[in-house]
Amino acid sequence: MVVDKILNNNIISSFDESGREILLVGRGIGWHAKSGQTVNRSKIEKIFRMDSPDSTNRLKQLLLEVDLEAVRAAAKIIEYAREGLQKKLNKNLYITLTDHISFAAERMKSGLEFHNMLSLETQKLYPKEYAIGLHSLEVIQEIMGVCRI
Repeated sequence: MVVDKILNNNIISSFDESGREILLVGRGIGWHAKSGQTVNRSKIEKIFRMDSPDSTNRLKQLLLEVDLEAVRAAAKIIEYAREGLQKKLNKNLYITLTDHISFAAERMKSGLEFHNMLSLETQKLYPKEYAIGLHSLEVIQEIMGVCRI
């Protein structure tokens, strides 16, 4: 892989073997990188291949606005959900979940509390998904350092 654009110290743009734009995320991956250079593969934590250029641009904009920890938490949660549900998940979930985690973490850090009025119903009707949600809270607390989302 070759660096196309450096978006910031933690995100670069490249192209896959079929010529589609991909986003490479990793701590320091863009530091001292230059367009045209070979990507330091040891710094790649996550590769994002979206379904359309529009989705890629939306994700690119979001990645520039949120903390890398929100991206890490979303990726870890999505992987856990994919394995637990044994279903292919829509790639746009990376956009919506990362945005949700980032926004919720900011509200928590501001001292706002949340109460899910449908928690009991969700637990009874969707036990597998509810368990994934509980695991997600643990991931967010671990990675983002917030008390409860």
